[in-house]
Amino acid sequence: MKKFRWLIGGWIKEWNYKNKMSIKSALATKETMDRADMAVGMLCYDANLPFNVVNSPFWQPMFDAVNAVGSGYKAPTYHALRGPILKNIVYEVNNYLEEIKMSWRYTGCNIMADGWTDTKQRSLIIFLVYCPKGVIFLKSVDASGIVKNADELYNIFAKIVGEVNPEYVVQFVTNSEPSYKAVGKRLEAAFGTFFWTPCAAHCLDLILEHLCKPTVFPHISTTIERARTITKFIYNHGSLLNLMRKFTGGKELCRHAATRFATNFISIQSLVLNRKALQQMFVSDEYSTSRFVQHPLSEGVVSTVLDKSFWDQCKYIINISEPLVRVLRLVD
Repeated sequence: MKKFRWLIGGWIKEWNYKNKMSIKSALATKETMDRADMAVGMLCYDANLPFNVVNSPFWQPMFDAVNAVGSGYKAPTYHALRGPILKNIVYEVNNYLEEIKMSWRYTGCNIMADGWTDTKQRSLIIFLVYCPKGVIFLKSVDASGIVKNADELYNIFAKIVGEVNPEYVVQFVTNSEPSYKAVGKRLEAAFGTFFWTPCAAHCLDLILEHLCKPTVFPHISTTIERARTITKFIYNHGSLLNLMRKFTGGKELCRHAATRFATNFISIQSLVLNRKALQQMFVSDEYSTSRFVQHPLSEGVVSTVLDKSFWDQCKYIINISEPLVRVLRLVD
């Protein structure tokens, strides 16, 4: 009964607080609201904060907490942010991570190894652990020089499994390169409690790479090269790029995707969407009287843009690749 009264009392206090805050917000003048918005904007611009900071789950709660204190609130100092506040947040984050790790024994987990190359050209492997409660970063390992060495990779991966606990691991996910595949199968046999699974994004990227090979599908690789010649010709010249944007209404031809091979197919989609604009540009007086007409690539590019068979081939490629690219976006 006491617990019930305590809960009711808490709900009433919370309702009174929210009601008070809503009344206070309603009474605020537009000038006051604008002044607050300007103050927030000034901070963001001065500190070069990205605009998507407003999408952070901690953005609005920060202002709600300040409002709860009222006009007497003093912002944290530099030393408070780098000292006690940081210490308290690290403590809370570590407690949250421990909660996730405790859940592994009940739900199981997946270890995910993500390989990439940093700005110093080091081959790094990032280990993440996924479970229904969330994904956490476990550690990163500098694997430069041993990426192709299955024995060395196995020692690293086996140590990671030991840190997580083999009894909790359901899957070990890596890319499908030969060395990783060999290590994955070896881990399966050694521990016998989980499966090795190739990364879906890497497998899809390999399929797209296979489609681009001249020895496999020469008509596709030729069309991709012709498309790349168009985009390179336009994007390598500033004034021609501005002319293109004028005809396309500001739309771009080059669109970056998750991988280099996916970017090829995405760019072809953009070309097809802007087909009429490109054709109008290359037959316009603005282009025919420009200095680019004398460029060595001009005649071939104009011929390609006006070639119906080229566009038919682009549509054919889109029909083949679009489902793969769509799934790649989902799993990457």
